[in-house]
Amino acid sequence: MYRIVLEYQTGRSIEAVVLRVTDETMRVVPQGARDTTELCRLGAEWVDEAGNPVSLGFLDLVDVNAEAPPLVRRAGG
Repeated sequence: MYRIVLEYQTGRSIEAVVLRVTDETMRVVPQGARDTTELCRLGAEWVDEAGNPVSLGFLDLVDVNAEAPPLVRRAGG
């Protein structure tokens, strides 16, 4: 999997993990989001589900075999 940065024209940037990509769509999980987001390609441009243009920046590969940190912390530790 790839880790990318979604950069909006407003100046907002969000890191995301790419789950699936085709020639026309990309399914990502933005950092801190509860659900996935689908980006669509319109010509040479990518847009989010609301139609906002998004620039994509590549960060790195995600090691899917690495041990993930726990999603819930236990009391006292």
